Amino acid sequence: MANSNYLHELPFYNITTCELIEDLYATESIKHSMYSSFYNDIVTVCDSEVLKQLKFSYSSNSECNRLVHGKNIELSVFHINIRSSNKKHAGLMQLLQLYNVDFDVLILSEVWNYNLEFYINIFLNVHYCAPALGKVGGIGIFVKIPYVCSEITSLKLPTSPSCPVESLWLEMDNSTCKYL
Repeated sequence: MANSNYLHELPFYNITTCELIEDLYATESIKHSMYSSFYNDIVTVCDSEVLKQLKFSYSSNSECNRLVHGKNIELSVFHINIRSSNKKHAGLMQLLQLYNVDFDVLILSEVWNYNLEFYINIFLNVHYCAPALGKVGGIGIFVKIPYVCSEITSLKLPTSPSCPVESLWLEMDNSTCKYL
């Protein structure tokens, strides 16, 4: 039986199962072709000149940590479709712990309309748009202090019972930079 004091010397000892699978099975060419295919599909469907100018890729939390390590990030934004902040807030906190970034802005879509007032009262600098119809939907944006935010209502998208839309636009200012 192996001595457990030497386990840390084994290959892959400090990585998660997801990272191991990613390292063993997903080569760069496979990753690149997946991202390129997804990007091309979006550009084909949307046919937007602005979208065609964007360059993006998807990465795991460990890949993201490697990309940002040692870099001076001016503004960090995290978005997730949480599908009920009331039910999944603990999972969100665990996910955020995996990143080596203290995000300036957290954007949650589909926050749902349960306990929204509670979250508004316990967090500072929170902005939200409640679900247009019923309890499901909604947007929540948590902004880190020292950013001062103001909602831009002129950009709000029109909504109707036949086409419910939730939109929330903020202007952020930290006295050195302004963001929309």
